[in-house]
Amino acid sequence: MAKYFPLRIKTETKPNQEFGTLKAETIVGRGLWLFAIKHLLTKTADVLHKHRWTILSPPKGIKWFTSDDPVVRLNYHDPKKYDFGGGWGSEGTEIFMPLSPNHLLYTQIGKRPPLRGTQLSLAKSEMIRRFIAEHAHRIIFAAEPDTDVPKLRPRLVSADLFRDEKMQWSKWHEDQTTAERDLMGWTRDIQEQIGQDMKVSLTKDN
Repeated sequence: MAKYFPLRIKTETKPNQEFGTLKAETIVGRGLWLFAIKHLLTKTADVLHKHRWTILSPPKGIKWFTSDDPVVRLNYHDPKKYDFGGGWGSEGTEIFMPLSPNHLLYTQIGKRPPLRGTQLSLAKSEMIRRFIAEHAHRIIFAAEPDTDVPKLRPRLVSADLFRDEKMQWSKWHEDQTTAERDLMGWTRDIQEQIGQDMKVSLTKDN
């Protein structure tokens, strides 16, 4: 898979100078995403088996919802100081993902997890729901209407944005193909073969 990573290396040196510049160019798009997915499934996944996981439940009257980016890697310091850039193997990082309205997969790296089935307090549950909503790319999914969601993540309705996104997706494949071809000098035949090889490689590894 690495040989299909869209990466071009250039060296630039000026006359009569001992040192020069090493320049790396890539495309943040299809090829990079496929490479990252394979790395995640074959390398990062091994780390996850070393963590101690548990299932947490919300209190009565509260349900977990999920999103289009459901796995939250939280670095929490205080209510106003936190981020979602936690590492898969970074001690102290909390990793959680809703599995159903009543089940949350949870671990905190380097610490013993609560007992399986532990029911969280209302305050803790509301905080986790807030993090799930803030971490979403654009969409939140719930098993039933939840009046708190619009407060946690106000809904944006825009016909202009909808049309713009639809247009971008209609051109996405061709734009990616052209960008990769221009960067790497690949022909269409080579790109088609790369696409087939990537599919085979990902299937074998999974």
